[in-house]
Amino acid sequence: MASDGCMLSWVNETFGSKGLTGEIPEWMREDLEVGDDALRRDVLEVADLLVVLGWLERRMFSHQLAEHDLTIPQFLTLLTILHSEEGCTMGVLAERTHQCSATMTGIVDRLIKMDLVERSRAETDRRMVLVHLTEKGELILQEALRSRLEGLKKFLLEFDEKSRRQFIQALRISISLIQTELGEQAPGQSVEEPEVTSG
Repeated sequence: MASDGCMLSWVNETFGSKGLTGEIPEWMREDLEVGDDALRRDVLEVADLLVVLGWLERRMFSHQLAEHDLTIPQFLTLLTILHSEEGCTMGVLAERTHQCSATMTGIVDRLIKMDLVERSRAETDRRMVLVHLTEKGELILQEALRSRLEGLKKFLLEFDEKSRRQFIQALRISISLIQTELGEQAPGQSVEEPEVTSG
């Protein structure tokens, strides 16, 4: 994707050919009060690597989903609905996928046109509108997940088992620390609020 290429070019230009792991600028030595030089260098290297890794991972994921005519927000929406046996309200979808209500409405409208989801009213409360996967939606999601897992399998085959477990543990710790920093709840702890429509 052109946008990804531009982003990576910006990363290279901003961080330099050696990234942030070369000579530490004097202003950064003074401002980055995180301990000794070794820790400063590690902080800068992680900052460098996370930016590049994040964009490369997003690019790879986007390419995998494009084979199924899906975008990342659409995929996350389908996956969220799959994990809800009774369907999801628009409010819950927006919260769990970190989208605003207007954006979520656009995503769901597009998925409806693609015949991947459908809206219906809850049997227990006709005022509540729920979004469900269609049979086609379940099939497309399964195919997209299969492509995703095959891609990850190919990636992890480059590691031996010990390295894989260390990598996974590092990811778990990183996610936990970031969630704590952001003050986010663990998945599944959010409270569903019913969506009520007039008429």
